[in-house]
Amino acid sequence: MTTTDWGAIDQTSAAPTHCIGYLNTVSELDQVAQYKAMTFELLDLQLGQRVLDVGCGAGNDARSIAQRVGAEGLVIGLDNSEAMLTSAQNHPANHGLNVRFEHGSIDALPFPDGYFDSCRADRVFQHLEDRKQALAEMLRVTKVGGSIVVSDTDWESLLIDGPDKTLLRQVVQRITDRVRNGWSGRQLPRLFQLSGLQQVQTTAMTIIETNPTLADQLFGIQSAINDLLQQAQITREAALDWQRYCQTASRLGVFFSAITGFGVVGIKG
Repeated sequence: MTTTDWGAIDQTSAAPTHCIGYLNTVSELDQVAQYKAMTFELLDLQLGQRVLDVGCGAGNDARSIAQRVGAEGLVIGLDNSEAMLTSAQNHPANHGLNVRFEHGSIDALPFPDGYFDSCRADRVFQHLEDRKQALAEMLRVTKVGGSIVVSDTDWESLLIDGPDKTLLRQVVQRITDRVRNGWSGRQLPRLFQLSGLQQVQTTAMTIIETNPTLADQLFGIQSAINDLLQQAQITREAALDWQRYCQTASRLGVFFSAITGFGVVGIKG
């Protein structure tokens, strides 16, 4: 996780490649696969359903959903990044699946009212300027009785073990604050309740990472430390101490980090 603006990936030359690589890295983690399965269960997918995956990225989740709804169903993956859509559309795993990918904005979904049996967005709301409007649009395009699932990270739930508590508190704060909505995970239940959705339920899942190199790739720990150092909020010695600790913790197999994501489901009445 870096300071990349996920809402405007195509605006920076290096961003699309970085973001696709990040999503692929995350998708390969067993714990993330379990987290994804949890969000699919919340959708209560059935054969023949029409499902919208908002912010589909490279299309990994859309393809998984397409396998579950079968050939008589349809999955549409929507994203505002042409680079992401190109990656999604050209993936060989699309073969044999009733899945397609379209360009569009969650603020004004290009579909008629009640078009989908269910609608979902995973780790999207943390990047949005107007989450209320986004959820209203998801509600609009979902059939009465259909399910809406939004899942997201709560970045301030990030836990990192280490000897310097002051430094690590600053790191977590920095990582949280550089995301547009770093508290998105904890705010989803309230957003759903206020939208008028019925039978709102919330599920949590914590992902644990004990490899410091992978934890840095996932959470952007070192980049947060670099920011703090550049802004003179920490000393160079503190930054070096952290690097030395990671090397030692890796050698001894004692590094620990964890983060919690929340999935919320509601039924359109």
